[in-house]
Amino acid sequence: MHTKFTLLLIVTLILLALAEATIINVSLNFVSLSIKGAVGKVTITALVVKDGLTTHIVNDIMNKY
Repeated sequence: MHTKFTLLLIVTLILLALAEATIINVSLNFVSLSIKGAVGKVTITALVVKDGLTTHIVNDIMNKY
């Protein structure tokens, strides 16, 4: 009886440790994915603004001060 309890305790602790490691891993990957998505959107926005300004300058639409 004591051996079964010890084995059950060890297996339970191992499973809890694996569950905790999985939760930490998913959390870190979610943060990384969120940052990559935000950087991608900012990069696209910057390229659109750059192209728009370049077009305005080339076509002499910009006001010159």
